[in-house]
Amino acid sequence: NGKLPTEKDKPNKTEIAMTSQPPASPPSRFTDALREAAGDGWDRVVNHRFADELAAGTIDRDVLRRYLIQDHRFLDAFVVLLSSAVSRARCLSDRVPGCQFLALITGKENTYFERSFEALGGLCADEDNRGDVPDADVTRRFVKLMRDAAMGG
Repeated sequence: NGKLPTEKDKPNKTEIAMTSQPPASPPSRFTDALREAAGDGWDRVVNHRFADELAAGTIDRDVLRRYLIQDHRFLDAFVVLLSSAVSRARCLSDRVPGCQFLALITGKENTYFERSFEALGGLCADEDNRGDVPDADVTRRFVKLMRDAAMGG
């Protein structure tokens, strides 16, 4: 009709209360909010064959070996990225948290990869032989992203 609404056209509080849906209750924990935000992606990851077999202890050793090699390459690139952030921090107090995290993920107490490679044997047994396993496409792209970010500041 081309007319702008007036005060009498606005719904009253009773009409609003009767037609409005109650607000969704917020998730009780931050992790619940993250899970909800991830949507179907969460279910695809936690119900994936790899996750199921890893949890059950039935994963094929070659599959686990390839995964660990790729993950170790990610860790190496992450150390480069975090180191570059530490080197560019404004002052020592800004560098300390990054240094502490670097120590945690590279320290002798965190020998997960070395112990896993040793337990799996084969190509994983020494670092030189792991080079025979090519990067997965996603590993190559992610490592490149982190190294580019590290070099670019």
